[in-house]
Amino acid sequence: MPATPLPWATLLVGLGAALAACVGPAPVLEATPTPTEVAPTRTCPPGWKSAESGSACDAIVADTPCPAGTMPVIGQAECQPVLPPLCAAGFTPDPSGWGCADILPASLCAGATREAVGQTECQPVGDCSAPFPPADATVFVSAAYTAAQLDASHFASLAAAVAAAPASAVIAVEAGTYAERLTLDRPVTLAGRCAEQVVLQAPAGSGSSGILVNAGHATVRGLTVTGHYNGAIVHAGAELTLSDAVFDSNQILGLRVDGKATVARSVFRNGLAEAGKWGLGVMVQYGAEATLTDVAATHNRQGGIVFEDPGTAGVLERVVVRDTLPRGDGTNGDGLVVSGATADVRSSVFAESTEVGVYVASPDPSAPSEATLTDSVIRDTRCRAVGDPGPVGSGYLEFYGTNLWVVGYGHATVTRSALLRSGGASLVVGKTPANARLEDSVVRKTSPFPNGYSTTAIAVQEGGVLQVVRSAVVDGAGVGAQVIGAGSRLELSESVIADARHLPPARNGHGIEVQSLATLDIVRSAVVGSAGTALMIGGNTPGATGGACQVDASVFAHGTGYEDGTFGRAVELWNGTLDLHGSALFDNREVALVVAGAGSRATVSASVVRDTRCDGAGKSGRGINVQEGGRLDLEDSLLSRNHDVGLEVGQPDSRLFVQGGAIAETLGRTADGKFGLGVAALLDGRLDLVGVRVSRNALIGLVVDHAAATLDACTLADNAVGLHVQDGSTLSEVDQVPAVVGPLDVFVSTDTVFRGNATRMGEGTIPIPDPLSP
Repeated sequence: MPATPLPWATLLVGLGAALAACVGPAPVLEATPTPTEVAPTRTCPPGWKSAESGSACDAIVADTPCPAGTMPVIGQAECQPVLPPLCAAGFTPDPSGWGCADILPASLCAGATREAVGQTECQPVGDCSAPFPPADATVFVSAAYTAAQLDASHFASLAAAVAAAPASAVIAVEAGTYAERLTLDRPVTLAGRCAEQVVLQAPAGSGSSGILVNAGHATVRGLTVTGHYNGAIVHAGAELTLSDAVFDSNQILGLRVDGKATVARSVFRNGLAEAGKWGLGVMVQYGAEATLTDVAATHNRQGGIVFEDPGTAGVLERVVVRDTLPRGDGTNGDGLVVSGATADVRSSVFAESTEVGVYVASPDPSAPSEATLTDSVIRDTRCRAVGDPGPVGSGYLEFYGTNLWVVGYGHATVTRSALLRSGGASLVVGKTPANARLEDSVVRKTSPFPNGYSTTAIAVQEGGVLQVVRSAVVDGAGVGAQVIGAGSRLELSESVIADARHLPPARNGHGIEVQSLATLDIVRSAVVGSAGTALMIGGNTPGATGGACQVDASVFAHGTGYEDGTFGRAVELWNGTLDLHGSALFDNREVALVVAGAGSRATVSASVVRDTRCDGAGKSGRGINVQEGGRLDLEDSLLSRNHDVGLEVGQPDSRLFVQGGAIAETLGRTADGKFGLGVAALLDGRLDLVGVRVSRNALIGLVVDHAAATLDACTLADNAVGLHVQDGSTLSEVDQVPAVVGPLDVFVSTDTVFRGNATRMGEGTIPIPDPLSP
């Protein structure tokens, strides 16, 4: 039927005492009876409880901030543990309460000692007091032999003994320094008394290798190899079993494996960086195989341990790679490199590398890199010193300082591990089709770059894909996790991102950033304690683009805000898409959800937005704002106990459609008590409410100011004022809300119920809240 003026619209003469804070002295109220209301029956899904007279559901969840190591989970009234309760042998619970930390000596080891996982003191390499020579020795070497003692089985020279020894012989080497080079081309065992007392030193002017294993299966133990061009090389087709050995101060590398090697209880250190490069600890290449157990690679250059080329495979168990330095030009310094190869890493530590702690990469689709890290720690990776370039390109960071970098055709799986205290982004997954999985693990404590720029604990970019499962990302310097670029994807499941820090003056401190057409999926997770915004999709700068975000059964809570009293928001959508279902946004600051920008489209369903705190000035503490052309469909959700305005749409082309659910108990501002508006349609915005309950708001249930709105089968109950319309908007009552609504039309269906409001309809002009600052 045609729109007609509401018959009661002119009966009231004022807004009553509830408007006094905004418009001055209170006019006389018209008495309105408050009927007894029978709450409808409401069946809530598991993990939720009936709220607001049965018209909506509220999440069962821990409301107060959770202690370290735990997170809020929908359906649980108490905080729940995030990570496995026990640490692997050799590791200890981290003092922060998040995951596990390694146990190592405080300083680098020297001489015939090595770092061992789980030990706070340097461990001896070999036992100089053990029985010697071995019972099966048949050839003997001693630098102390006199000419009279030399014969077919006793030698003063290692090379001479090796040349004379039959295949499979065991050569016992007594204490002494031997300035020689050795070539092993048949099965033989070289057994030194111990690494402290037996030294294979490069001859003067030597430019060759200390030990060449050319053929057969050689066994070497109990000696130190030092000063050579290469410590040892195992050629293709040959095999070396190496144990209780020290490789120190060799020039190009300590050990190169082109064939097969098994290494135990040994150390490779102090690579000398020939011609400004190299100085590697261990390199395995050309399809070779190597197993390293209880090995240390420390204070080398360019790379601590490197696996490269198709078919190359390695196993690292209880390995320590520490203090890897750059080469002469200041680049590299990576702890572990897996390039076109595979590596299985267990219970190991990669500490104090320069540039990258563990690098998994390949540019070749026919030679992908595969790395698995289990029960391990990557920590304290340093930025390289290259001046002050800042962020470059499409997200790659010139400073690096990255604990784990997966790039190109690289794939990594990290389980029950910790990435700690990186100098830059702790985990980077970048360039199609790089992918990684972080499971039951923690990423904690990133630092700003040397120039003060913010970093991100996790960065997924240029088409990379990262899955984070039952893990924690904590204490990021600027951003907890960033996913950027078309094809880039972050999947977060049963995980928490906590305590992203603000680095002024930039706008950061975000838990998660989604930019430039990237994709984010969050399931049963939490983003808590963010200084800026828990989830930032796009950005409020000109030209910024967002991405596509799917959120289910997750929590965004406890925003802390900036030092100036602003921010601490839950979710911001700028020029992207958001589908948020079954989730809880609570105890944030300034505003919980912002949908802004002409390209922004959001759907929020079966969720709760409540208890938003006012900003530092005691003003905005809003539930949801839709502005600057953004559009939101809000379905079957609860907004409760927010401040200033519960739900707001404003500015041209902004549109808010609400079906079902409730907007309740909006409070006045803490600074001056003003407002307390349940729903506000302002400044050319468009609002549609269908079957919504608007109740118990401190000032007005619904305000329409120079905007369009429709109310269809709604309930406005127990507000100080039910409805107020002003500044050009025209109010009409209709049997059915029309399909076409003018820019300043306000239509209220005849089956909309006004019940128990102190004042049913406001009159005159009242102040409205200022638009939300971006």
